Amino acid sequence: MLSKKAGFEYFESGEGKPILLLHGIGTTLEIFKNQVDKIPGRLIAVNLPGYGNSDGLKHFTFENIYCRLKEFTSCLGLNEFSLMGHSLGGMLSIDFVCRDFNSIEKLYLIGTTPFFGSKSGSFEKEFLKARLDPIRQGKSMRKIANDSIKKLTGPNVSPELLTSLEEQMSSLTPQTWEASVRSLIGFNRKRELLSITKPCCIISGEYDKNAPPRTMQAMSKMLPNSSYYLMEGVGHMMQFEAPELFNKIICEFLEN
Repeated sequence: MLSKKAGFEYFESGEGKPILLLHGIGTTLEIFKNQVDKIPGRLIAVNLPGYGNSDGLKHFTFENIYCRLKEFTSCLGLNEFSLMGHSLGGMLSIDFVCRDFNSIEKLYLIGTTPFFGSKSGSFEKEFLKARLDPIRQGKSMRKIANDSIKKLTGPNVSPELLTSLEEQMSSLTPQTWEASVRSLIGFNRKRELLSITKPCCIISGEYDKNAPPRTMQAMSKMLPNSSYYLMEGVGHMMQFEAPELFNKIICEFLEN
């Protein structure tokens, strides 16, 4: 059952140490549904601002999302908790621990990177063009979802899984989609990685083009207390594509 506090729609299950789950662009808290009751802890999956029934933000920025998340965790009485972030959610997790180091116990960074862009700026321009031009052309979010999802998954993904991912992306408004995409521009926490001494679980997908394994492995090497895992046969949506393997990795990390 979904609840709402401090402007965030969320789902909570399990007992023990709290883990806040943050999804990426185009998905919702549903991306973590296969982790419920499968990994230990008090799992709290939220819909980011503007997603689902979560309140929107006038300015969808990392700083504003951090402030809103801080209010949310305070409402739940969370003084220390872990962050599990996928894609944009992973970037938000890195950003959060850089702003509020003492509140975080562990980090789970899934299909994500500590920075976005290129020195020349050409990558950012192409990224924005590819994702925002369809909106300018009048394409619906369902059409955008249908065109995008197959590029984000591995080669063996089931039709049922693709349909579920399309439904998640289709639920977004064009405004939330654009705000989310634009929020990535300028994000860079690469210099702070060496100071993030919290235990970090780094998980990448073999076919992930958004956060390639080589990029995530390089990030893992810069984090002083990290464990790197490569999931073979999957793409960017790894916790959804191969939940059993994903959950096994999380449990293995917790045991070490």
